[in-house]
Amino acid sequence: MDRAIYIFQAGEQDVFGLTHDPSGANLPAESGPWRLTRKVEMDGGLPQWGVDVAWQEQEAAVKAGLGLNGFFITEGANLPETLRDA
Repeated sequence: MDRAIYIFQAGEQDVFGLTHDPSGANLPAESGPWRLTRKVEMDGGLPQWGVDVAWQEQEAAVKAGLGLNGFFITEGANLPETLRDA
């Protein structure tokens, strides 16, 4: 399995898609166009981005989305600041 998560932004919206697919082709087309903003390497499980409480609360949902759908869609406010600011 790919050890990276690719973070895409939906156009100029405050909507982000997280996926293991570097092309983002598995992200919902109706929400795009998708623009790659970051690649984050994982070290077992999801990467830890500081002590961002909102991110910690969403970790299970992100893992489930990646496992079931191959992607997870969220608003920028739910991501750690370092991932929102491209």
